[in-house]
Amino acid sequence: MNMLRVGSIAGLTLSLLSAACGEPASEDAGAPRRDTGVVQYDAGINTDRGTGVDQATGADSSTSTDSSTGSDAGGGSDAAGATVMTLGELRAASDGAVNALLEGVYVTYVRNNSYYLQATQDGPGIQYFTGSDPALDGIAVGNMLTLHVTAIDTYNGSKQISSATVISNDSGSYDVVANLGQDLSAGAGVALAEDLESELVFIPAATIVSGSSRNWDITYGSGPATAELYAYEGEAMGLCVGATLTLEHAIVSDYNASYTIRAYYADDFSGLNTSGCAATDAGTGTDAGTGTDAGTGTDATTGTDAGTGTDAATGTDAGTGADATTGTDATTGTDAAGSTVTTITELHQTADGAVDLLLEDVYVTYVRTIGYAVQAVQTGPAMYVFTNFVDPATLGIASGNLISLRITEVSSHRGQKQISASTVVANDDGSYDVVANLAQDISAGAGTALSADLVYELVSVTGATIDSGAGLDWVMHYGTGPATAPLYAYEAQTLGLCLGATFDVVTAIVNPAEDESLRVAAFYTDDFASLNTAGCPQTFQYPNWDFETWTATPIPGFVYDGDGMTLTEEGTIVNGGSAAANVTWTSSNNQDLRAAMQHNVTPGNTYSCEAWVLDNEPAGRVRAFITWVGVGAGFPDDDHHSGNTGYSSDSPDWQLVQRSAVAPADSTHMQCNLRFYDVGGGFTTATIYVDNFTLTQY
Repeated sequence: MNMLRVGSIAGLTLSLLSAACGEPASEDAGAPRRDTGVVQYDAGINTDRGTGVDQATGADSSTSTDSSTGSDAGGGSDAAGATVMTLGELRAASDGAVNALLEGVYVTYVRNNSYYLQATQDGPGIQYFTGSDPALDGIAVGNMLTLHVTAIDTYNGSKQISSATVISNDSGSYDVVANLGQDLSAGAGVALAEDLESELVFIPAATIVSGSSRNWDITYGSGPATAELYAYEGEAMGLCVGATLTLEHAIVSDYNASYTIRAYYADDFSGLNTSGCAATDAGTGTDAGTGTDAGTGTDATTGTDAGTGTDAATGTDAGTGADATTGTDATTGTDAAGSTVTTITELHQTADGAVDLLLEDVYVTYVRTIGYAVQAVQTGPAMYVFTNFVDPATLGIASGNLISLRITEVSSHRGQKQISASTVVANDDGSYDVVANLAQDISAGAGTALSADLVYELVSVTGATIDSGAGLDWVMHYGTGPATAPLYAYEAQTLGLCLGATFDVVTAIVNPAEDESLRVAAFYTDDFASLNTAGCPQTFQYPNWDFETWTATPIPGFVYDGDGMTLTEEGTIVNGGSAAANVTWTSSNNQDLRAAMQHNVTPGNTYSCEAWVLDNEPAGRVRAFITWVGVGAGFPDDDHHSGNTGYSSDSPDWQLVQRSAVAPADSTHMQCNLRFYDVGGGFTTATIYVDNFTLTQY
């Protein structure tokens, strides 16, 4: 796993005050990324939406519909009946399904599984939890968006958008800090409160007064005001008590009315000055003024922990005689504070809420950036420990450690129990081989299907094959049965996973997806071995099949075949890149858009033509078809019957139209095409948007 070892920390409580608003528990908030033009990946993310968010609109050129938003200019609702709402109205709406159009809002801050929206400097703001990296969908700070919002919820007191479609994006770079950011240090300093939730803030001059690692307390303003600061890059930057700094941009988060300033990037800060930080002896780590070890709080002359009175050599509390590493009274089965000893099985049956339990001698099997799994025996059960967005590596937690936990809260996430507040009271810092001793090979024999009794358990798979999927979400089969299971592979793009690939899963956990179904989840490249992509299909995208070049008519790469069709460049409603095609036709005859390039084929092999279309047009529809070219009679032949996805359907979202077929005998080449049809009587005109032609060879 290559997790950083920093040593065990006994009695370290994970503060709920560091939680970010809007993240479902167990969702990874580690190392989110600002859009810098390069897609980066945090090895610990578990965000999962499956397909991401398509940038789309539902423009109806024959009505009074706004082509950039899909909104009926006269009625205040989009083509699908959505009600235009403000951020304030959306935040005031009840949780659950909605049908709202949110127009003209700016992206103020982007993380790896969500982004924040705001329209005016005085707020309000809201977080959109996407579950996938917004950068992959072209979302960046400074963009102005219109969204079709279909669900909102409240997570630990913080209102968030949980389901939406981006229907327009100006791809702009509006200066959100200058125009929307609030200076918290103005005057006496602004204290954090509910009305700042999810809003963009900055502080020209702040001082760190306490804290460590990523969790700090800062002062600012003439008052001064005090606030909690979560700085994801705090250790890397060298933050320390006494440091002064400028906070250029950050977000205010709400966790059950506990408010925190959250900054995830090094360039969220500037002007860092650590000259006011306490000096430590470089050789001993001892504070030069007090003789106290800066890392442990132990008095260098007595060996006694200055905060607890515990003898550093024996681990015995001088006042109680209790073992300071576990606090457990060996005669009663309860710890010194009265915690009840429990098991993982009992935890799965525990009601959600506050508890006082002691879980002893469990192994850490899998570590992520916001939590880790624990298990005691190979047959399970297992449990997930949510560390509240604190990287377990900074707490000295690594795979193979044998630990004991004092548990103070149990909760449910995606239908499964988890530990949501706990303290590590003992850690052997060991490296027990959890894969060899605790992992279950679900590919053994006919293969084991995923079930509830495997949740959060460590698993391995030998000889898996990808059957379907894309992005981070795949379906694989394994075993002689074979059995099938969903696979969430965070590093799929880096690994080059594809249909037909074979591989071994060295280590992974079974965890719940957003819809509460179970999947095998692997977040690191070294979770995989023996990857072979020789059986994967080849995908081709010939010049200008992305519709980015508009230097001639017809546009390069295509041939028009119709009596009333025009193509114009569309720069806002795009599926990818910076341009798409606006296809408008005024004839009731069929209109064909044909690729100019003919692809070599081998008879008997399977080929597929695909294109992304946005059809929110009641008067028209489109489908894909293949033209076969060959040496025998009957060529060329338009094979457009029984297309895989058939006709497009009216929707404000982008959809894939596809035609797959086996190359017939004597065929030598193929051509990918789209055919546009009128719908209904009294036809006059129709418009459908097209982007990203591809051809796949199986």
